[in-house]
Amino acid sequence: MAVQRREFEGVEHTDAVRLSTRRERRKGLIEKLRDAHNEPADVLKPYITMAVLALLLSWAPFWSEFLTFLTILMALGFGVYKHKRLWEAPYRVPVFLGRMGYKDSSTGAPGNGAIYHGVGRGAYAGQEVWSAARDIQTHRMVIGTTGSGKSEEIFGLVFNALALNSGAIMVDGKASADTLNSVKKIARLYGRDEEVFVLNFMMGSKDFYGQSEVKLTNTFNPFAMGSSDQKSTLMETFIPQAEGSNSVFTQRALQLNKALARPLSFLQGRGYVDYNPRLLTEFFQLNNVENLVWFGRFRDKHGRVVDLPNEGEHNDFVLLKQACASLEQVLMDLPAYSQVMPKEPPPLIDANDHKIATALLAGEKAVEKLSNEMIASYKKLAGGSGGDGEKNQSAESSRAEVYRQWGYMTMSLSEPAALLTYSYGHVFNAEVGEINMNDVFLNRRIVYVMIPSLEKAPPSTASLGKITVAAVKQVLGNLLHRPLEGHRRRILDASPSKSQMPYPLIFDEYGYYVVEGFSVAAAQARSFGVSCTFGLQTPTSLEKASKAEADETLINTTMRHVGKLAANEDSEAYKIVRGWGGKKLTSVTRSLKVDHRAAFKSTALSDEIVYEEEDIVKFSDIQGQESGQFHFIVGTNSREKGVIRGESRVVRYRAFYTGPVPEVVEWRLNHFVPVKTRDKASIEAIRQKDAQQRLLREANAQEIKDWSLNQGDESLRYEDHESGDAIATLVRNLAVVLAELVDDPGQKPTAGASIEEYSAYLAGMLDAPGLVPDQLLGEALSLAISSQDKAHGELRARAEIGELERDLRHHFKHVVSSWSGEFDPVQQALILSAFDVLVETPIKEARDHAILHRRVQSRVSDAAGVVQAAAE
Repeated sequence: MAVQRREFEGVEHTDAVRLSTRRERRKGLIEKLRDAHNEPADVLKPYITMAVLALLLSWAPFWSEFLTFLTILMALGFGVYKHKRLWEAPYRVPVFLGRMGYKDSSTGAPGNGAIYHGVGRGAYAGQEVWSAARDIQTHRMVIGTTGSGKSEEIFGLVFNALALNSGAIMVDGKASADTLNSVKKIARLYGRDEEVFVLNFMMGSKDFYGQSEVKLTNTFNPFAMGSSDQKSTLMETFIPQAEGSNSVFTQRALQLNKALARPLSFLQGRGYVDYNPRLLTEFFQLNNVENLVWFGRFRDKHGRVVDLPNEGEHNDFVLLKQACASLEQVLMDLPAYSQVMPKEPPPLIDANDHKIATALLAGEKAVEKLSNEMIASYKKLAGGSGGDGEKNQSAESSRAEVYRQWGYMTMSLSEPAALLTYSYGHVFNAEVGEINMNDVFLNRRIVYVMIPSLEKAPPSTASLGKITVAAVKQVLGNLLHRPLEGHRRRILDASPSKSQMPYPLIFDEYGYYVVEGFSVAAAQARSFGVSCTFGLQTPTSLEKASKAEADETLINTTMRHVGKLAANEDSEAYKIVRGWGGKKLTSVTRSLKVDHRAAFKSTALSDEIVYEEEDIVKFSDIQGQESGQFHFIVGTNSREKGVIRGESRVVRYRAFYTGPVPEVVEWRLNHFVPVKTRDKASIEAIRQKDAQQRLLREANAQEIKDWSLNQGDESLRYEDHESGDAIATLVRNLAVVLAELVDDPGQKPTAGASIEEYSAYLAGMLDAPGLVPDQLLGEALSLAISSQDKAHGELRARAEIGELERDLRHHFKHVVSSWSGEFDPVQQALILSAFDVLVETPIKEARDHAILHRRVQSRVSDAAGVVQAAAE
C-alpha cells in the first residue's frame, strides 16, 4: 500500500536550518594550538601532525630538523612552562593540578577546584567541571522539572562535602525513601553512619500514642537554644497575618508570645525547666501564668511544684519578677483584671505528658493511680471537690471577661502550638532533643529532613519547612554573635567561615516551603562558612512567599545549574534563565548563493559575514537535555591577549552520578540517650557526695580509731534489751578479727579485758602505717558484725542489726560533736554523711548473712522434726 504524503504549512524538521551550521568559527593558529593543549583528547593531534609532516618531507634538506625544532618550541610554549602559563578549564582548574603548579586563567592563581560537578559537553566535551570550595559559598540554585536529575546533582554535592570532611543538611520536599537511601550509602562509604540524623515528618496516615514498634525519627527541640527573642521569633513565623478587626488580637498574641519567652528562657537557664513546645502550651493557661508572675510557682522538669519564695530561692524569685515585667503588663492590660487578681495561688494545670509516660512504663497499678489523680485534679479545677458551689460559680462569673479576653489573645498561638505539640509531638516534644543545631553546624553532622508534600496541605507543608529553615536561621544568628574584645584568634580565626570547606544547606523542592525572610540568611550565610543550595522546578516558584523574597534569593545565588524545563519559550521561567546566560556576538553567514548556470543547481554560502548578538542559552538546548544534563551558568573572568574581561560563562555538562556507590542493606536510625541538664539541688548533692568520698579516702582509719577509743566512755554506752553493750561487743569482735587477719597482731588483750583495753589495742593497729588496709578493715568490720549476730533468728537479726546501725550512728554523732573545736559545722555534716557510706556495705552483708544462717537453721530443724515424726 502506497504511503500518502501530506504537506503542512508549518515547518517540518527537514526544513529547519540550524543557526549553528551557519556560524563562522574563525581562530588563528596560535589559538587553535592553545585550545588543543587544553583538551586531553586533542593534545596529541598537533604533535602527530608535525611527525607526519617531518616524515613526508624527510627527503628535503633541513625540513625534518626545522619541524622538529618547531615541535620542541610548541611543547615548551604550551606544555612545559606550567608555572607561567594560565590554563583554561570549564570553570576552575582542579586543586591537584594547582599543587603541581598549574594556574587558573580565571583567577591567575594556582588551581583550587575542589568540588567535582561532572563531565563537560559540547565545546568542553571530555573535560572535568570543577569549582572551588569558596565558589559554592556564594550559593547555588539547581533548577529542573521532575525527572531532570536535580536530586542526583545534589547528591554529588553531598558526596563532595563528605569527601572533604564536612557534613550537610538536606531538606527534601518529596520525603522520598530513595533520597534517604542515597544519603545513607554516601555516609556509609565514608564511615559517617553514626553522624546521620533524620527528621521524619511523615505520619503514614496514623496518629502516634505511646511507643512505636520502630524508631521513626530523631527528636528535635527547636526551643532548646537561643535567646528569648529568637524563640519568640520562631513562633512568629507560624502566626498567620490578620487583617481588619482580627489584627488587634494578632498583635496581642505577638505581645504575649514575646512576654512568655523571657521568663521561660530564664527558668531554662537556671535549670528549672526544659523549654519545649509542651511547656509553652502549659503557659497558655491563665492559672499557670498567674502562679508564675505573682507567686513564683511553677512545675519543674521533674514534675515537682517549685515555690521559689517559700523554698528560700529569693534571688531567683527577684530575677524572675524582673523577667516577668512584660508578662505582668500583659495581664494588667486585660479588662477588669485588677479587680479579680488572685489573692492566693490558683491550682496549677498540668499537661500530664511526663506523668503518663512514666506510668505506662511502671505498669497497670501506676496507670490506675495516675487516672484517679487526674480525675481528682479535674474535679478540683471545676469546683467539684467540695465546698460552696454557688461561691465557686460566682467567682467563675466574675472572671469570665478575663478568661474570654485571654482566650482571644491565645487564639492565634493555638494553631502553631498544636502543630508542634500534638501533630508532630513525637518529633518536637522532647525535653532534650537528639538533634542540636549548634552541634550539627560546628561538628559537621549530616541531617536529612523529610517533608511530605503529598500528605499535608500546602500551609502545613510550608509550616514544616519553616520550622527547619527558622532553626537554621536561628543558628546563623547565634554564630553572628561574637565578642568585640579579646584575642583575634578567638574572635575571627575560630569562626566557622575559616573552614576550607563550607557547610552545605540543601533545600530540595524549596518551592513547597519557601520561608519569607530566609533570603537574608542567604545573603549573610557566606560569612558563617555556610553554603545554600536551592532545588526548584522553576525559578518563579520562589514567588510563593513574595516577589521581593524571590528576587532577593535569585540575586544572592551566583551558581545556577539548569536542567530540563517543562516551560514554554515565552514563559517567565525561561526568560529568567535566558537572562542569566546573557548574550554574545557571533559571526554568522545569513545568505546563500545559488548557481543557476551549473548543470545541476547548486548553492553555496555567501562571502558576507554578519556579526549578531545572540542568546547564549537557547530554548531548544534546555528542552533537549536528558536526565542528569545541565547548563551551568556562572559569572567569571576570561583572559584574551593579556586583557581580563568579566563574562557570564555557560558550561554544558553531565552531572556527577553517585548511583554506583554500594547500597546499605540494613537501615538503622541512630539512637541517643537524652541527658537532662541538672538543677541546683542535684548539683549540690553531687558536690556533697564527692566531698564525702574524698573524706572517706583521706580519713577513714583515723575516724574509726577515734570512734573505737571513745567507746570506752561509759556515758556513751547503750544498754540493749539483753543488758549487753552492743557497741562494746562489736569493738571486741573487730579487734579479734583484725588480730587474726594482720601479719603482726602484737600483744592481744586477754579474754576478760575491758572495753578500754580492746579500744586501745584496736587504735594501735589502725595507727600502724600499712598494717590494716581499707579493704581489710571493711572485711573485718563485716565479719565482726556478722559473728555478733550469727546466733539470732531471722526477725531478731533484722531488728538487732537495725538497732546496731542506729547505735553506731548515735555514738558516732556524739563523737563528731565532741570535735567541735577541730572541724567547722560543714565538715561535721560531711563526716556524719560519710558514716552512712562507711557502714552501708558491712551492715548489708551482715544482715544477709544472718538471715541466710537463720533460714538454713530453720530448715535443718524442720527436717529433723520430719525425720523424728516418720521414725515414730
